[in-house]
Amino acid sequence: MSDNFMVNEHADEKVFEQADEKVTEQTFAQTTEQAYRQQSKEEPRSFLLMSEELEGIVRQLEGNQLELEQNLLLYERGVHLLRDLQKQLDEAEQKVTVLLGQIESENDEATDTTLS
Repeated sequence: MSDNFMVNEHADEKVFEQADEKVTEQTFAQTTEQAYRQQSKEEPRSFLLMSEELEGIVRQLEGNQLELEQNLLLYERGVHLLRDLQKQLDEAEQKVTVLLGQIESENDEATDTTLS
């Protein structure tokens, strides 16, 4: 009788594990979808926060612990983050270029080019 109990106990554990996996997958999918929707409504996030999120996504993808659907959602999120990060870098580069141009212009004006 104790053997039957052990078999049933292991079967119950397996059912609970499968139920937990389904809940985790659903929660993950819902959380990811909510994050996408929320981000589209929010102001642009900081470069640091987005890069940290992207690093976390890379770690999760490299961990090979998620289902295919979860990996695809994470990959898609990573692509969006990477695009946004690249856009911010491009904008920062343009600002630096403008500032450097202004500095060079000011230096040219300050330099006395007349012969004495």
